[in-house]
This record gives sequence, structure tokens and C-alpha cells, in this order.
Amino acid sequence: MSEALAFDPSSAFDPWSPEFAADPYPGYAELRERGRVHWFAPSRQWLVPRYDDVRALLRDRRLGRTYL
Repeated sequence: MSEALAFDPSSAFDPWSPEFAADPYPGYAELRERGRVHWFAPSRQWLVPRYDDVRALLRDRRLGRTYL
């Protein structure tokens, strides 16, 4: 995941809009088409829209927590 794209305000991905809430799939598809990782400045979060990438991140022990 070497490429990171900044969020484009004209994007279909606007998680707070009623249109997105009614049908989020075009926004998700756009994120997948535009790249593997996106910085979403409004919420200061990384967005990882592809299943295989999310699966790899969840399995990576470097990114988890250690509970004693």
C-alpha cells in the first residue's frame, strides 16, 4: 500500500449526506477505483476500501493491541 490519495471533496463518498446513507455503494465503488488507501481529512482517518487490504491489515499483529 504505497500510494495514498487525499480525499476529493467532489467525490461521491460523503458519509454524512442523506444520499450516501440511502445508497453508499457508488461512493464505495469510487473509493476502490481511485486507489487502495485514502486520507479522509474531515474525520482524520485512513480509508481502506478493498477487502484484501482490510483483511491484511486486520491480520497484521503490528497494528493490533496486546491485552495482558
